[in-house]
Amino acid sequence: MDKGARMSVPYNDDTRDSYINRMKADYLEGAEWFHAWGHERSMWQYLFTWVQCEEIYGGHWDDLKAKGKI
Repeated sequence: MDKGARMSVPYNDDTRDSYINRMKADYLEGAEWFHAWGHERSMWQYLFTWVQCEEIYGGHWDDLKAKGKI
């Protein structure tokens, strides 16, 4: 993971799955908005990130868990 990337912070009551699913929902909603506005490139970027949410945010969760931060 890019150490310079800004990551979302899990909510206190999040589980690994709920964190990933919340982020997937956010990216899918963003893609829908960009599609509605006619911004195809941004839509595809959001969909690409949506597909990778398990790897990105699951890895982020695992890193935080290993550090004892959650």
